[in-house]
Amino acid sequence: MLVAHVFFFLMAIACGLLLTSICVPYNRNDFFPISLRLLVSIGIGLGTCSILQFLSLALFTFSKSVLLTAEIMFLAGLVIIAVLRLRDTHKGTVCRSISTVSTESQLNAYISIAFFALLILSAITFICLVVLNPHGGWDACGIWNLRARHIFRSGINWKEAFSNVLEWTHPDYPLLIPLSTVRIWLYSGRESVVSSAVITGVFTFATVGMLVCALGVRKDKSQGYLAGLMLLGIPFFIKLGADQYADVPVAFFFLATVILCTLYLADDRREPGFLFMGGITGSFAAWTKNEGLMFMVVVPVAFFITRLFLEKRRNVARELTFFTLGALPVLLVLIYFKVMIAPENDLLGVMNFDLIRSRITDLSRYATVSFFFLSQMWAFWQWNIIPILLLIYLIVMKSLITKRSFTAGLFPIFTVLLMGLGYFFVYITMSKDLLWHLDTSFSRLLIQLTPTILFAYFLIVPTVNELFVSLYDTPFDDPGKNHKRQFPLPSEHSRGALASI
Repeated sequence: MLVAHVFFFLMAIACGLLLTSICVPYNRNDFFPISLRLLVSIGIGLGTCSILQFLSLALFTFSKSVLLTAEIMFLAGLVIIAVLRLRDTHKGTVCRSISTVSTESQLNAYISIAFFALLILSAITFICLVVLNPHGGWDACGIWNLRARHIFRSGINWKEAFSNVLEWTHPDYPLLIPLSTVRIWLYSGRESVVSSAVITGVFTFATVGMLVCALGVRKDKSQGYLAGLMLLGIPFFIKLGADQYADVPVAFFFLATVILCTLYLADDRREPGFLFMGGITGSFAAWTKNEGLMFMVVVPVAFFITRLFLEKRRNVARELTFFTLGALPVLLVLIYFKVMIAPENDLLGVMNFDLIRSRITDLSRYATVSFFFLSQMWAFWQWNIIPILLLIYLIVMKSLITKRSFTAGLFPIFTVLLMGLGYFFVYITMSKDLLWHLDTSFSRLLIQLTPTILFAYFLIVPTVNELFVSLYDTPFDDPGKNHKRQFPLPSEHSRGALASI
């Protein structure tokens, strides 16, 4: 079983790394470093292998040899394309075009120690929660793991897993998580409750790592570690991952897509490979949960609004074409699954124009959803004191936010706002039992957006080192200054910034 798990991830990572290398060839002077590239590749690789698993089932039969042949052929094709791509790439012409604050400081060391300590504690907590409940929460037992077992045990009759008889298990839900689990079982030859937990665990901590690395590239390492601390400090994030819910993998793909599009917008070279990869990761969000379909509509709209705001509309059609081309293969597979195999969605099946109109014009539904949104975002048991800490940090830093930092965060901000608006109107129009639907799903929807919210937040606010430079005209760890005993007097500009706080 251990060998099967190792092979499962090695094959997936190899596919992901080759795809990212084809889209954006690696250069050690580039701003897409190997650490961030590897973390993005994990999600792309797992999604790609689940697509290959589905195609091998749909076009051939349920067989380990068929799946292995398909993966090896696909991997060989990627190797050939990657070699040709790298051969045509001019070496030494890539320069770092994103402005970052590079500070290997004592402060970074303190924050990094705190981050890694909390990371270890979170990993131990995750393992303990999995041991206590190896089958996961309700969605894991009743949807994702149940579907994986049904497909695996049915063999050549795997389509029976999507029968209308099992309507309560939402058989129309996408298949990235179940098929990833089936893939491990197929290679090992038997079922294991560990497999699904390993997959969601990888997505959970890869999301944290991706957030840290992306902010380390765009801002500095201390900013990335602070964001990682905030995400790991949310108890519900770790619990949801340990409960094997698909919301954490969706959060991974949401964040990956936003990061890749943000890197494109910040790159003077306008490398289209970032948008192509963004399309791939966005489509994998749709292949993970139905909320990803809304995300695939929101991202192009948010990108277009961002370009309008920045008054750079000339190439937006070409840019969105690259994004669409990246998403198209997975979306075609998803459409085939939805049309040819999956039954109708339980919410959409009862919808009609009169029902939608009556719900849209019911003001009480707006009040109910709005109050629930506001109350749950400050629920202490789920979010700890994170919202309060972020608010205080923003108040302290607000006078130092520059126009450049704010514009850098426009795309993730628009994406989060449009997704929130979309969720809001889904509740308004589609929920039969509104309070029950809110109570059972809203906190999970918020987790889907939380890593992206933190990315946008820490992309905009100044780093702690920038605060020290602004207030005292010297970095935190300047060896010529002893900050504990003798601070220079703040400048007039700095005193004005403090007065506004």
